[in-house]
This record gives sequence, structure tokens and C-alpha cells, in this order.
Amino acid sequence: RLAATIRFPEHGESLGWRVIFGTGPQAEEPSASRHPSAVVEPGRVAHGPWAPAPRSGEPCWAELAAASADERWTSAVGWEMAEGAYTLEGRAVSGRRPVPETSPEAGEWTCCLATDDLSRTLDRVRDLGGTVLGEDPTNPLGRAVTVADPDGARYALVEQPGGWGGALAT
Repeated sequence: RLAATIRFPEHGESLGWRVIFGTGPQAEEPSASRHPSAVVEPGRVAHGPWAPAPRSGEPCWAELAAASADERWTSAVGWEMAEGAYTLEGRAVSGRRPVPETSPEAGEWTCCLATDDLSRTLDRVRDLGGTVLGEDPTNPLGRAVTVADPDGARYALVEQPGGWGGALAT
């Protein structure tokens, strides 16, 4: 279930996950929505609100850090903004976490991965040379912790989200 990739960053890009989204019914050409931290491919992808619940290790949510709703995603992909989440056909597709425009993470996507046992997974992150950056007590998905791999690529781990977007799915 291809949902995200890791690749060497191009000039000016940060190291990290590149989330893959499918186009919606009103979307423009996928090339119009290329972004350093996310890619849009034609058709539906095998994750998201239409897919089965994520298994441990699979993406369970993606969140854009942005000062406001990014027109790139609402116009190019056909999403709408509703209650802090981008939606398509009435289903939550991804989140938007408000940050100041001057924030170094503004415009970056965070890929959230499901885990059955967060404590055990965090131990494994440390064992493999990764860093635990901090827990997010306000995450609507449930218990979530942001981590970085040994090269600094950031992502989040979410314990037993139950489905794409956790409670946001309903």
C-alpha cells in the first residue's frame, strides 16, 4: 500500500517523508500540485479515508503545518477546508496544524504512522539511533509522538488510531 516515500531532498528541500495523495474528482493535472513534502498522483491511493484501517507501520494520517488553508491543496486536488482538516467528498483526508508563517516547519507535511504499541516502538526508534522529539497531547488521533530518524527526517507515531484520521474520520 504505497502511501509515502523517502527520497534524497532536492536543493532547498528538507529531508523527510513525501506523502502521496490521490486526485479528487475536480482536480487539476497532478503536476500542478507538486510540493516538496507531498506528491499528488492521479486516481485513488491505497490509504486514506476510503482504505481499510491502517496496519501497524502504515500511514494513518498526514498533517500540513500552515498559517492558513493552502490554496494549492484546495484548488489543485479538489479538497475543502472544514474544522481544521482538509476534506474530500465529506471525508477527512488530512489535517492542518496552524503555525506562524515564519515557522521553519510552515508548509511541511508530517506523515503519521500507526503502531500497536507506542512504548515498544519508541524503544525501537531509540535502539536504531532515532530521536524522540515529543508527545503531542492535543492530537485528535490519540496518543501521538513526533520522532526523527538518525538522519533527522521527522514523522509521527500514533498508537492504535483505529482508522485513517482516528476520531476525525467520524
